[in-house]
Amino acid sequence: MSVRKLLFLAGMVGVPCLFWAGTVEGSLERRVAARQRLESIDGLTIQNRRTVGERDQLRAGWQQFKPVADEKLDNLDYTLNPLLIQSHVVDAANRIGLRVDIRQENLGVGDRPPSWFFSGRADYRKAVEFILELENNALRVRFEKVEFTLPTDELERRTGQVRFFAVMNIPSLPGAVPQHPEKETD
Repeated sequence: MSVRKLLFLAGMVGVPCLFWAGTVEGSLERRVAARQRLESIDGLTIQNRRTVGERDQLRAGWQQFKPVADEKLDNLDYTLNPLLIQSHVVDAANRIGLRVDIRQENLGVGDRPPSWFFSGRADYRKAVEFILELENNALRVRFEKVEFTLPTDELERRTGQVRFFAVMNIPSLPGAVPQHPEKETD
């Protein structure tokens, strides 16, 4: 057999084999890519099922929590504001660099709103700044009484600090129902 015939026969067998190998290789790449897409789709499906389950759990939790929240939020004047105002007083003092002591005077029995007594010691300017910040804030703090006491003895005069105390309250909202009913007296 001549070299030409041998090359022709090798070409007849080799060329289709090369096309077939290229096609198979391309098919394998497409198959791998398709499997990866399916796996990612399966992962997303599992994640979506988990998300739907979490949503259902949150919905059930909200259905249990909503009546309790509505009950607590019915009267913010007597339940939430006192804690917020006490926290606001302490935060304002910390921002200015003061230390204040605060305690509740009454719980808002009868027509009187809840009130607090707070006191502290500071430089006069800082004390005035503190009182003004509380007075001009967005909360509804109102003062019944504010007093500044100047230093009386020599040691206190050297520090330059004044004593201050105030009684503040939260005005009642119209139609608010007190959480702490009046105590009956016999």
